[in-house]
Amino acid sequence: PWGRFKRVRADVRRRLLENIARRRSSDRSGHEDILSMLLDATHEDGRPMSDVEILDELLTMLIAGHETTATSLAWSLHRLVEHPEVYARVMAELDA
Repeated sequence: PWGRFKRVRADVRRRLLENIARRRSSDRSGHEDILSMLLDATHEDGRPMSDVEILDELLTMLIAGHETTATSLAWSLHRLVEHPEVYARVMAELDA
């Protein structure tokens, strides 16, 4: 399993770096996404962020976003189980 994880991680990193390079070499006007914002960001001394820095930022956002969503869903389900009357209303709404 660890070897598979490492292969998948390397593949994700490779794909993200390819996207960064492709976007860096293209016209970014009209793009209003996080990658464009990171590519336009600069350090205090005016240097642009490196590809590795942008990669790290993208991975952090991906993992942090996944973790918070999963935690929110887990707590929501936990609370529903504790309150059967609310669970029943939710299920009725879904059925409708």
